Amino acid sequence: MPDRFWRDTLADLDRIPAEAVWRPDDDESTSDVLVYDVRFRGWGGARIAAWYALPRHPGTAKLPGLLVAPGYLADPAVPVEWAERGYAVLSLAYRGKNRANADVAPGFPGYVTSGIEDAHTYVYRGVYADGVRGLDLLRSRREVDADRVGVRAVSQGAAIVLAAAALRPGAVAAVAVGCPFLTGIDVALAEATAGPYEEIRALLSSRPELGERVRRSLGEVDVLNLAAEVRAPVYLHVGTHDTTCPPTTAGRLGQVLPGPVTVDEYPDCGHEAGARWADDKAAVFLAKHLEPRSPVPAPGGPTSCRVPPAVLDGRERERYFDQIDEELARLPRAIQREPLDTSGAYDRYRLRFTGTDDARLSALLTVPHGTAHTAVIFTPRYGTVNFTPGRAVLEEFVTLTINHRGQDLTSPETPMPYPGALRSARLGPEKFLYRHVFADTLRGIDIALDLPDLDRLARAVVGDDLAVLAAARRPVFGCVRVDRLLLTSATHLAREFSGVEDRQELARTLAVFDVPAAAGEVEVPLLVALSAQEEASFPATGRPGLTVLQLTHREAIDEPEQWRWLREASRSR
Repeated sequence: MPDRFWRDTLADLDRIPAEAVWRPDDDESTSDVLVYDVRFRGWGGARIAAWYALPRHPGTAKLPGLLVAPGYLADPAVPVEWAERGYAVLSLAYRGKNRANADVAPGFPGYVTSGIEDAHTYVYRGVYADGVRGLDLLRSRREVDADRVGVRAVSQGAAIVLAAAALRPGAVAAVAVGCPFLTGIDVALAEATAGPYEEIRALLSSRPELGERVRRSLGEVDVLNLAAEVRAPVYLHVGTHDTTCPPTTAGRLGQVLPGPVTVDEYPDCGHEAGARWADDKAAVFLAKHLEPRSPVPAPGGPTSCRVPPAVLDGRERERYFDQIDEELARLPRAIQREPLDTSGAYDRYRLRFTGTDDARLSALLTVPHGTAHTAVIFTPRYGTVNFTPGRAVLEEFVTLTINHRGQDLTSPETPMPYPGALRSARLGPEKFLYRHVFADTLRGIDIALDLPDLDRLARAVVGDDLAVLAAARRPVFGCVRVDRLLLTSATHLAREFSGVEDRQELARTLAVFDVPAAAGEVEVPLLVALSAQEEASFPATGRPGLTVLQLTHREAIDEPEQWRWLREASRSR
């Protein structure tokens, strides 16, 4: 039985009508799957969102339901693949996430500490209630068999779906989770060296008088204190080298859960928790207990997108980027520098500045207290929120993470519809969304070069395609590290553009952002990390100074190698 705090929370939630609106989304739907954009009211009346997907031709039998939720920095996925397997799936966008941030928007970093001084105001009181409401809405659908509803998530999403299963005892028939956040928090605060726990530690370091109040709030949301009410069988997967959610905390969870628990530990894996292998095992586990129409895991959507070759004259590309630079040159160099918290080992600042079209941009700067030899600039990732490096990186390097327009803590008037931002964009080099993203990246680099914190330091740039494109246009870096391909990845192209009919115009648009061509213009050491499937999509292997790292998808192996390369490459210049 939940304690009084949660009984009161659920009573408050039940008094608020959901007012759910289920709007078909033709852009996200496929020939086999119907997708709905769902909006509803959550605890406190906050406006919450979700994606709902189900087979287009389900037959007469009711469908098993599945509740999924994103992690701390992830965007809610459109769950087409799960629907292809025969589930009715609700992908929750809990408060503060994209499409659910009109009423509650703490921002990142800062989400995990929002309202933490009092359990009644702590953001996770509402977040867990959002998970409960999502579960209730899913089970209420007439096409869903309420006795065959499961949950699947990792990290913060895992905490949310576990809490929903605990706060609605008996409502969930199967649980598949990985690397759960907010679990065994006392141990996690002592052992974690990356991720959101670092934010809590920094708060307590700067304001130790809050210690007891913070501990009370964390106690209410600690999954360990709720887990005894989870009555379903559980599949739990963890990485043995997870520095964000230490595996010892998941081990404690396995001891508290009352039902049958299957635990998979993946050696040398970090916070990805062996996802490359565990995702299929989770699908098999859920199929065993929920019996979908298509229990065999689907192949994961389209994996190729045929784009005809387009050759863009080098002078045309040069004129295109010259025009961007002319627009940037007219912008004021003024920035606002706001101090954030300190960890005792480094200081953090939020930088605010403007971009083209008066877009409000931002960046996160960290400056270690010790001597740093290299400054690392992180280009924006594909998503609403950018990742924050772990403690070891922040203590060694000056870092600056650029946020482009539409990302967290930038212009609210220019939201980015993640996932699907590129798919929703207009084609044509001048109209393409990526033009603004690239301009914002260059603007962030220009701002960084004016910072005294970067004076006389070696410089490296890290990111996806943007890192190569920016380094070709701003030859101020000693090395370039690409951790992920975006526009060059056949898989990502398929996800974003498989429905585009005008392939010639698509090819002309993408030709401007030709990453292999840009790589040929970069004259400093370049590392590109690729999966085995991606190697063929980066045809620049003959370039001098290029190192291709084939990923093992085990963080404890891949990440140290990437940082070792960066240290050596930046100091050799």
